[in-house]
Amino acid sequence: MDDFAKTVGAEVRRLRTQRKLTQRNIALQLGMTPSVLSRKERGSMVFTRDDIKQLIDIFALNPEESLRLLMIAGYIPDPGSIPLFPGDLRAIASPWLQSLTFPALVFDGLKYVRVWNGYMEALYGLNQCSMGPIHWLDYLFAPLFQQRVSVRWETLIVQQLREFYFATLPLAQEPAYPRLLAQLKEKHGNEFVRLWEAVLNDILSNPTQTPIHLAQSMLYWQSNQATLEFVITHKPIAPMLSLWVLVPHGMLGQYTLQQVLAGTTAEPLYFRP
Repeated sequence: MDDFAKTVGAEVRRLRTQRKLTQRNIALQLGMTPSVLSRKERGSMVFTRDDIKQLIDIFALNPEESLRLLMIAGYIPDPGSIPLFPGDLRAIASPWLQSLTFPALVFDGLKYVRVWNGYMEALYGLNQCSMGPIHWLDYLFAPLFQQRVSVRWETLIVQQLREFYFATLPLAQEPAYPRLLAQLKEKHGNEFVRLWEAVLNDILSNPTQTPIHLAQSMLYWQSNQATLEFVITHKPIAPMLSLWVLVPHGMLGQYTLQQVLAGTTAEPLYFRP
């Protein structure tokens, strides 16, 4: 019995029992016998992509639950089936960003920066980048960010490109995804192409490697007066919307951050389309 199939089956069984639905009822809607559904829930048979798509409708899953079930089952969502961000961004993001005492920002599914707090602006100056949409990778390739991190820039870029690859994998079939890559290549030229291809080659040559764990990912900031190291913590706050919080490394880092940000507050919040 395959462990992967058992994991998928267990998730389907959890969703079914949570809704107090019987195997007979679900099997009828899927066009299979209860015994076949039972074998699939036990992991001795595999749920097909069509099975999973029907189950999403049968269970009336929301976008976040739908994405979770698809990814557990090993399937990429259909193009256009997942929103890149929810509608009421201010209502969702504002309570998080206003309550934090650290630099923080919120991304949509393709890693466009949708909103950030005053602490993030004071350190990294995202608002100086562009009056329009800001993509995280655009900012990382900008001279402004390179000044903030100095000699660590290429190491950070490789790390962030790997994270971008895995984070946006569910949206790889969306029309916006290839357009975004084309824009990044056009805007940042050979430097982006070289680093992006190096990351892809590394991932493809090591297919068993796990995606980067953001809790172990670092970001840096430096000036003539101080240097800061941040641990990036990550939290999904809505379907296709993720909060990143930059936590200073160690007690000395927290003290240094307080000194650097003296007189700064979490507000105003900065929003981008």
